[in-house]
Amino acid sequence: MTKEYLGVKDGKLAPCPHSPNCVSTQAKNPDKAMESLPFIQNVSYTKSILKEIINGKPRTSIQSEHDDYLHIIFTSKLLKFKDDVEFYFDEYSRRVHFRSASRVGYSDLGVNRKRMDSISRKYLSRIKGGLFMNYDYQIVVIGGGSGGLTVAAGAASFGASVALIERKSELGGDCLHYGCMPSKALIHAAEEVYQTSQLTSLSNEQYNQLFTQAMEKVSKAVADVQAHDSKERFTDMGVDIYENEAEFIDDHTLQVGSRMITAKRIVIATGSSPVVPPIGGVKEVDYLTNESIFSLKERPESLVVIGGGVIGLELAQAMARLGVNVTIVEAGERIAGKEDKEIASIAQKIMGEQTSILTEAEVDRVETVDGRVRVLFSKEGSKGSVEADKLLIAVGRQANIERLSLDKAGIATKDGAIDVDPCLRTSKKHIYAVGDCNGSMPFTHVAGMEGKLVVSNAVLGLSRKVSYEKVPWVVYTAPEIYHLGLTEEEANEKYGDRLLTFKTKLSDSDRFMAEHHTEGLVKVLTTSRGKIVGAHAIGPGAGEWMQEVGTIQGLNKKFQSLSNIIHPYPARNNAVSQTADLYWREKLFDSKINQAISWYVKTFR
Repeated sequence: MTKEYLGVKDGKLAPCPHSPNCVSTQAKNPDKAMESLPFIQNVSYTKSILKEIINGKPRTSIQSEHDDYLHIIFTSKLLKFKDDVEFYFDEYSRRVHFRSASRVGYSDLGVNRKRMDSISRKYLSRIKGGLFMNYDYQIVVIGGGSGGLTVAAGAASFGASVALIERKSELGGDCLHYGCMPSKALIHAAEEVYQTSQLTSLSNEQYNQLFTQAMEKVSKAVADVQAHDSKERFTDMGVDIYENEAEFIDDHTLQVGSRMITAKRIVIATGSSPVVPPIGGVKEVDYLTNESIFSLKERPESLVVIGGGVIGLELAQAMARLGVNVTIVEAGERIAGKEDKEIASIAQKIMGEQTSILTEAEVDRVETVDGRVRVLFSKEGSKGSVEADKLLIAVGRQANIERLSLDKAGIATKDGAIDVDPCLRTSKKHIYAVGDCNGSMPFTHVAGMEGKLVVSNAVLGLSRKVSYEKVPWVVYTAPEIYHLGLTEEEANEKYGDRLLTFKTKLSDSDRFMAEHHTEGLVKVLTTSRGKIVGAHAIGPGAGEWMQEVGTIQGLNKKFQSLSNIIHPYPARNNAVSQTADLYWREKLFDSKINQAISWYVKTFR
């Protein structure tokens, strides 16, 4: 091999010659490519470790050495062939690049690859477990949403060195910018408009003005909450923030824009994005998702919503209350398909009074006709269509993982999300995943809960396991839908005859009767001993007054204990205490014990 194939050129080792045999960390040919090595502390220390390993091998000599370069000669035992091994210490990427080339051709023996594999194994064994590694950070968090911010703040509070990588210009994630916050602001503004419309007839011009005002309120709400998730808040904690995409180079190294950073442990919290199903013509139609609907400047006269889940229902009702003619197209047999069937049927009846609902309708195609959107569907063997000014697609979410190059880090996925164990560790145990990207439950409060757990596991070294049995969620329609644990259908399948079901209609609750909001229901599911396995409700503010059931469950108390709590009359949560009273009625007053008590009273009192 001649000297022109040696040395460093333009920040890289000189290219491998075509002949003789050569392996290199910078080779483009996969047959010749090998993995680079991470730094240990600095160049000097890293070089000293490699020289120690190499000097332990026979018939080696240092040909030349510079600050970032090391050239070694290996001489074979029998034929005295000489092989060149070069190391380049790249301080920018904090990686050791190397290549090994034979001066004569005996590539079939694979001598160079075997030699470098041996050196790499010995080198990596010196840093096993990261004990001697000088990483840039102890914790790197990818994603600045609820889960990521929880981890970053918690880890920094415990004194860890933390970097937070967020590809967008502001922190807060999907919840703040496209989800929870803007949708709840829109729902509140729409409620105000709806209440006004119940008192007086509104013209199209008035609806247009109120729509503009509602969108302004949405923008202001997002800006106000953004202050709580400001970059300054986290930099003041000592968190370094990188505004760029992150891509794995290996399981400890990330490419962040034009630079690389290393971390002892990594937490992936990249969230999710709206699913756009492969409907015919969808790419040619100007459709909305939750990421674009809050940017509307003008009120559409009509809107078709594909999807009758949480997002679709909340936005459909809000837009209807702002004077938009809304049609919901749902493929399932009912809207709110994840809810208890009895609760969902009440929701469908109420939603049907404000919107048009098509269930069991499969969308075949969408198209643009004279500036409007036409949705063609199949329902019960017949074809149909509906037209509107705008189309909203709300059929689900998908994990944001496609740009991470997870395969380079050896991170396994399952069903389109990152596969994690009960401790929220990925297939690489020093890498964790929280929030929507792990495919668990797509809610902000779940991401926050998982973030807290990962702080204790990744930072403090614990092995806490996640549980979703006590996680509630709320659909913020009017009336609200509260969901905790199993539905009645699921509970019946699991518990059979051991299941007890307690119901109170809102029409039996004085407060709701006084407010003329009697269309609603409280339903609590327990075992025969009172363990809460499910709780559901639909009614005004149900997300607030039903949570005491979740609190009782979270404290591992029995449902009947709610009956002993004094509720101020006529608070809305009296409907909950009334439901708890039913437990005693069934277990005590309708039992043999009650018969004995009745005999005692009649006989002796």
